[in-house]
Amino acid sequence: MKAKLLAACALLGLLSWGCGTEIGNPSNADPAAANFSGTRAEALLNALCSKLNECFPALSFNDCRAGILASTTIDTELGLPANYGAYQTVVNAESASALTASASAANACVAAVAALACADPLVTSAYNGSTPTDFSNIANLLPGGNGSCPEVYR
Repeated sequence: MKAKLLAACALLGLLSWGCGTEIGNPSNADPAAANFSGTRAEALLNALCSKLNECFPALSFNDCRAGILASTTIDTELGLPANYGAYQTVVNAESASALTASASAANACVAAVAALACADPLVTSAYNGSTPTDFSNIANLLPGGNGSCPEVYR
C-alpha cells in the first residue's frame, strides 16, 4: 500500500512539473512593443531606439527618439520618396491616415532591427557615441531585403 501511495505521489509530481509557471512570471516582452502607440512608424522608432540604447547605453531612449524624429535621412529605406521630410512627418502622416504601412513589412523590419548585433556594421555606421546628437546616418540601421524595411510604405 505504501509503495502504491508513493508511486501515485511521484506520478502526480511528474504530471504537475512546470504547472503554474504560466501565470505570474515576468514578461520577456520587447520594450519597443510595450511603447507601441498604434502606428508602425512609432513601432519602428521604438525598435531603432531600443537597439541604439542597447548598443550605446549612454544614449537615453528619449534623446534617441528626439534625434530620430528630427532626422531627415529616413525615406527611401522605408519605401518613401526621397526627401520625404523629418521622421516626425512620417509619424504624423501615418497617424492622420495619410500614409499607410504594410503591417507585415513593418513587423519584419522591426524584427530585423531587433535581431542586429551591436557589432553589426549597420549598427556601428548608424550612430557614433562621440557625436551623441548626430543622427544623420540613422538610416543605415534599417536592413534592406524583400518584405522588410524598404517595403513598409510602398
